[in-house]
Amino acid sequence: MAKRAAAGILVINTGSSSLKFNLFTERLTSIISAEFSFGGGPQHKLPEKYRASVSTANPTQCIESTIRMAREEDIEICATGHRVVHGGSNFSSPHIVTQESLAQLEQLHHLAPLHNPFNLAGIKAAFRQLSCPHVAVFDTAFHRTIPQRNHVYPIPKRFYEEDGIRKYGFHGISVKCAVKRSCELLGKQPERTNVIVAHLGSGCSVTAVKGGQSLDTSMGFTPLEGLMMATRAGDLDPGVIRHILSHTDPDRAFHILNQECGLYAVSGYKDFLRIEQNLDKDRNCRLAWEMFASRICKYIASYFVELEGKVDALVYTGGIGENSPMLRADIAAKLSCLGFNVNEIINEDTKMRRRNAATDISDQKHGKLRTLVVPAAEERTIAEAAVRLVNRKQREN
Repeated sequence: MAKRAAAGILVINTGSSSLKFNLFTERLTSIISAEFSFGGGPQHKLPEKYRASVSTANPTQCIESTIRMAREEDIEICATGHRVVHGGSNFSSPHIVTQESLAQLEQLHHLAPLHNPFNLAGIKAAFRQLSCPHVAVFDTAFHRTIPQRNHVYPIPKRFYEEDGIRKYGFHGISVKCAVKRSCELLGKQPERTNVIVAHLGSGCSVTAVKGGQSLDTSMGFTPLEGLMMATRAGDLDPGVIRHILSHTDPDRAFHILNQECGLYAVSGYKDFLRIEQNLDKDRNCRLAWEMFASRICKYIASYFVELEGKVDALVYTGGIGENSPMLRADIAAKLSCLGFNVNEIINEDTKMRRRNAATDISDQKHGKLRTLVVPAAEERTIAEAAVRLVNRKQREN
């Protein structure tokens, strides 16, 4: 009698030039995790035995390759979770995708033109090839609890009521995961936990979390608002944008704001590690570092006030947040007046990063507030959400 394939959950994150996937068992153990670059580019983390057999020209071929790998691992995909950056006003929680909801999601492309169209291309490609339930998990959903005083912009009301222009926030999947793992480390229930989460990567945001829910976040209507990032300026006087528009067309201006600003504009580097390595040799790198750290501190300090000083921990996640002890130490020094600090030895411990575990790096002898490093686990969070929703729907039926 043939052995029955084990159930698995596939998580897909489709971007403009690549598709990331993670195949989990039903117990949420990762089996294969890799990134396909479209058009035959480098395939990151792909096991050697599969390198010769994959086709990666487009999302359809990438998903075909992923399905073949699942079969070779004797896994039957029973649910697929998809990261979608922007859920707009209609999608405030994970959603089982239908033809109707696909049409609704297409109407949101203008809210995140650099992300949503590509997210949906991956969903459609998977939808055609896999008959299992497909669950869309939204980066904006976690922030739907932000109160009006923090999500309404002080512009004419018609833009809010007719066009849905408001703060939506992003990185919600990452922040939700960071909050969950922080609560476990702190030994507290989410509803009794207040943290400030700094998601620092190529995109950056800071979020104030009160009682386990988003109270405010630095990104806004689009991911352009807030912190200085790898290629985005963050907060910027609209008069500067008007000046840019006087010299170029709107599409070119949008490209400049998304791809030519931020750390890259100041230092010449998009890679934060290169900036860190050149701090003492390149004054532009030093300036970029100081601007970046200063803006992070401003947001953390403002959210400290928003939370009335009742903060259990400052939580770092994302590629830079997890891997730059020097930045964490610099921020701690700047925020020492609020009670934040780091233990120098634990903060510098490279084994912490290899363990991929949430870690308390604070020096509790000399400060009252905790500082945590929580490795990003967005794909597992998406898988959990997909399984939870599919199981709930099955029980209801």
